[in-house]
Amino acid sequence: MRLENFLGLTGAKLRNTPAISRFDSVVFDVDKLHRGDLFVASDTTSIPVAIERGAYAILTSEPSPILDEEIAWLIAEDIEQVLLRYLRYLLVEKKIKLIALGVLELELASLCIDAKEFCFHTSLQNSIEALQSHTITHFIAPAHILEALALEAYSLDAYPITVTQEYLFETSLLFLGSYYERLPLSPLFIPALGRVASLIDRFDLAYGFTHLHRFPHFRPHFLGSDFCEVEFGKSQRVLITEPRLHLLGLEREFLLQKAPWAKKLFLCHSTSLPDFVTMPIENVRNFLYNRDFHLALCESFDVAMLAHKKREQTLL
Repeated sequence: MRLENFLGLTGAKLRNTPAISRFDSVVFDVDKLHRGDLFVASDTTSIPVAIERGAYAILTSEPSPILDEEIAWLIAEDIEQVLLRYLRYLLVEKKIKLIALGVLELELASLCIDAKEFCFHTSLQNSIEALQSHTITHFIAPAHILEALALEAYSLDAYPITVTQEYLFETSLLFLGSYYERLPLSPLFIPALGRVASLIDRFDLAYGFTHLHRFPHFRPHFLGSDFCEVEFGKSQRVLITEPRLHLLGLEREFLLQKAPWAKKLFLCHSTSLPDFVTMPIENVRNFLYNRDFHLALCESFDVAMLAHKKREQTLL
């Protein structure tokens, strides 16, 4: 790509008068950089390595020493906006078809669908890398990303899924004509799975549920007496972690409705939420040790620290 075109498209500013006039690809990992690439330097300590590997341009958010006058030194206060505009250029230039999915649906789709010509947006970096190095025909992203790109996309209606049996953390169902027993997905997320099914059905995509256990939401951790995590279903005490704060309220209501028999705890550590106990992360384990519970819904944290602390107490 011509350097002047990149500057005009993205709003990045040129700090010097380089000998080069174009570059090949935008690269984020110095280990993946090839001669002729533009390097996005999130860590300025990697710039000398990028130069040694043959970078034609360096993009930073703050001024850094110009170590080689022959290459282009670019700066932008908001690198995310620069990358967003470059992503838009790639999508338009390659005539990629755009599909809008919700964030949860996108996460499920990326775990279930095997289609190399489809790019599932997880970050600006990953999307740019995919569009530069693969033959992509469709770009699937959340609506707010597509709005920021100012590009039109089409949405999908949910495909009807017949649920045959519900559990707190598993669902048996009919999916596109096939029966699946006790999938590791809470009934909470079946509507999102329905829109993923619509995508699969519309484009006749290959899919599978082998990686569904990686879905990070409403994730159960069955805890033994020593607070070590045990096999699924092998304990009466379950810690449920959720990385997205806005889902905690919905998940709390689900537990109140579906498990009225259980002793429940609700806690978070980074902010205050209605009906949730808030405490510093370092206090969570002691709080859990001193409570009798069946289900504890928590903002995500490193569950392994519970067992580590317990072992320390035992040694004492």
